[in-house]
Amino acid sequence: MRLQFIGVSVVSFISVFAVLSTHLHLLTSTTPSLIGLSLAYALPITGTLAGLLGSATETEKEIVRTAAQECSASGAVLTGVCIHRSH
Repeated sequence: MRLQFIGVSVVSFISVFAVLSTHLHLLTSTTPSLIGLSLAYALPITGTLAGLLGSATETEKEIVRTAAQECSASGAVLTGVCIHRSH
């Protein structure tokens, strides 16, 4: 839900800026093709952010799984304490 809000915010900002710059003549280089290109790049931002978040979550799960396996192999699960020592 938050990722979608970020995506909608970016697209809304670009849209409002495009309308204002066209009507108020803020930028002379603003063309419809440039506005369309910026919207085309901004629309998939929600999917990109979701992919990054999913990748980070999966990496964290793998790290926790590896740490749990190390604790289990060392027998620390029985004591409830797992201490990682640097060798």
